[in-house]
Amino acid sequence: MPRTARPLVLFFLATFAGCFPAQGELCGLSAVYSVQVEVSSSTEETLADAAVFFRVLDSDIHDDSQPSAAFEACEQLGSSFGCGVEADGRIEVMVEAQGHEEASHIVEVGQGQCHVEPEHLVVQLEPLSCTAEAAPSVVLSLVDDQGEAIPGAFAGWGLPFDDSAWQECEALGTDFACGWEQSGILEVTAGAPGYQPWMQSIEVEAGECHVQTRYIEVALEESDTPCTSEVRPSIVVVVTDTLANPLPSAETHFVPHLKPLEPAPCYSTNNGRFFCGEEEPGEFDVLVRAEGYLPWSTTVRVDRNECHVETQYLLAELTEMVFDG
Repeated sequence: MPRTARPLVLFFLATFAGCFPAQGELCGLSAVYSVQVEVSSSTEETLADAAVFFRVLDSDIHDDSQPSAAFEACEQLGSSFGCGVEADGRIEVMVEAQGHEEASHIVEVGQGQCHVEPEHLVVQLEPLSCTAEAAPSVVLSLVDDQGEAIPGAFAGWGLPFDDSAWQECEALGTDFACGWEQSGILEVTAGAPGYQPWMQSIEVEAGECHVQTRYIEVALEESDTPCTSEVRPSIVVVVTDTLANPLPSAETHFVPHLKPLEPAPCYSTNNGRFFCGEEEPGEFDVLVRAEGYLPWSTTVRVDRNECHVETQYLLAELTEMVFDG
């Protein structure tokens, strides 16, 4: 909810009893805060960072959906807060503090003979009760130009300037969950057969318990061709030891059969995953070496469809060398 700060009101506070003039005397000019709020924690913890806001609600006592104003900041008065100046009617007061549940109260402030008859509100905030359930970083909805979900859609995410392989977003019904409790900048990509690919950097803020999930709806644009603009690797090699521990320091090369070329290095992602070639079909020898392990090799064929190569995924499980004596 939007909140706008109110400049410090330079008024004198009257007593809670209001101001009633003596016969023949004019009312005093000192203005009165409509609501005075005292804030504490139910655990008796000091709330030095508490903040209090207020807004004047619609005059219809049965309808809170149409407030007449946005929230404004209350003035801090030592250990308490003053909300509104000479404002009467139904006033909503919202109190928040780090590590505590937000609280909201509605009070009725009447108009006296001279000034409003102020209300005194004591608010105790409860500590946050964070759940153990993880929150998704981004929930992505992929739709067509009619707002309908797209069959066969896919999405993935990664971190900028991070060499690790991108991860698939998890399906949540027709939506996708991209990352869990991952704050900061996420690069999210998506697409579907017959649609142009989409990519965007999305900032996710951390909350007091969980990340503040970003909900994004993307209308994909139809493509003249079912092919996408992505560049697919010919071969993906995952290199591990016999206990399935990744070996990111391994050296991985591939050699095309039809070309008398030297072995070409595969691109490492620093997590034991290597990408070999870009949109290159054919037969290849794949060679893997790592210090302290026996070498590994295989031959693989990579076919191509009308759009891209059909990436081949290999697992290179290296056996540790054993030296006698």
